[in-house]
Formats: sequence, C-alpha cells, structure tokens
Amino acid sequence: MKWTRRKFLEASAAGPLLAPLTAELVTTIEAAPRSLLNEDERSALRTAMDEIIPAGDGMPSATEAGGIEYLERVMRQEPEVAENTRALLAELKVHRTLGEFEAKAAPEFARLRDFVYEAYYTQPEIWKLLGYHNYPTDHAGPHMPPFDETILSEVRRKPKFYREA
Repeated sequence: MKWTRRKFLEASAAGPLLAPLTAELVTTIEAAPRSLLNEDERSALRTAMDEIIPAGDGMPSATEAGGIEYLERVMRQEPEVAENTRALLAELKVHRTLGEFEAKAAPEFARLRDFVYEAYYTQPEIWKLLGYHNYPTDHAGPHMPPFDETILSEVRRKPKFYREA
C-alpha cells in the first residue's frame, strides 16, 4: 500500500484501527531510501540554500526550516526534479561561488533559487513567522474589519480644496 497524506490522516483519525497499520507504515518508511543525495551533494545543497536564504531577524535559514528534507521528498515523487537537482548541483560544483554560478549560468541558478524558495515558503512554520494564514478554498476566508469612520473626521472638517462643476 502506498501511503499518501490523506490515507495517513484518515488512518490516524480512526484511532484503534491505527495499530495494525503502524507496522506497515514503519516498514514502508524503512524501505524508503534515507537520502537521494550523497554527502557531497547534501553539503553543496546545504551551503547554497543557506546562502540564498540565510537565518536572520528571527527567521530560520532554508535548511533550518527543513528545505533539504522537503526537496528530497519532492525528488522521490518527481524523478524529473531529482534529475534536475543533481544536474544543478553538478553545475554548481563547476563554479567557485554562488555569485559566479548566478553570473555565468543564470537560468540554472534561477531554477536552483526557485527550488530553494519553494522548499522554504511552503513550510507552515515559515507561514506563521510571516503572519500568513492559509485559508482553504472551500471555506469562507478572512473578513475585513468594519471601516472606522473616525479616520475621515479630520478630512471632513477641512474646507473644500476644489470647485463644484
């Protein structure tokens, strides 16, 4: 059985039914490869990610937010992303710095940057730190507070700065 997020949530909501499924889930997780990247690739990716999105001002770096783990999950699901990421890391190795990579291979750098942004800004932890609230499309979203008429009181007291037509 291939576990999807939905299946896992349905199974966990079932409570007592979860126990028999746990063994299968653990077996599935253990059978999954630990890392799709070798240690050199992980190190290069870690360095690049944290250079593109460093920690600061109370925000975690890209790798502190789980960027590598996210990207590896996507790589497992999308073989094209795995091939693309490995090619980008090989290209990055050719250049001495990330700045040089950006200057000499702009389209490839843009792809790497986009992967890093996706890995960072799709994290619910980052949403909270940014003050972003995700509203499902099948429910009512946020409501604006009622307009405060007192904001206009000073403007209404001023004389007209225009002529009636």
